[in-house]
Amino acid sequence: MTGPARRTLLVGLLALAVAALVYSAASAQRTYRPDGPIQAIGGAAGVEAPLAPGKTGTWAMPLPFNETAADIDIESVDVVNPQGLAILGIKASYPGPADGIVFVPGYPPDGVPSEPIENAKLYVARSSREILQLLIGVQRTGAAPGTIDGLRVRYVAGGTRYETVFPWTLKATDPSP
Repeated sequence: MTGPARRTLLVGLLALAVAALVYSAASAQRTYRPDGPIQAIGGAAGVEAPLAPGKTGTWAMPLPFNETAADIDIESVDVVNPQGLAILGIKASYPGPADGIVFVPGYPPDGVPSEPIENAKLYVARSSREILQLLIGVQRTGAAPGTIDGLRVRYVAGGTRYETVFPWTLKATDPSP
């Protein structure tokens, strides 16, 4: 093999090695660890709410306090196994200690300031915005009760990506007559 051909081969192999390293690093960053600082405390929590077929509502769940030394960036929130409910959207709200909601008609809820979940932060405990309440918009799609089996929250804390599945459930049933 001649000198120029060998150089071309070495440059090509070096470029391939760099591309493989970059791909490997990018793939590692897309994985989420399950042992993050935000975990379900006290186990499962369920809400049963009156919601007629075809009607919309907002289910709200606050995340646990952030006891770390730095704010946590929320990447995404997804519902787990929705049945009989269309998911209209998920927003973030920062209520005061006595201003939170559990379930209200309509989505987004009137009079509740909110922002896109993709911009949300879970601020450190004892800050003015320490409560992050998730607002999940739902519409009941049929005669059977609508259910959600949990909430999956993906976030970044201290430069590491985490995923926590909270065993928080919703059951939307016919209103009492």
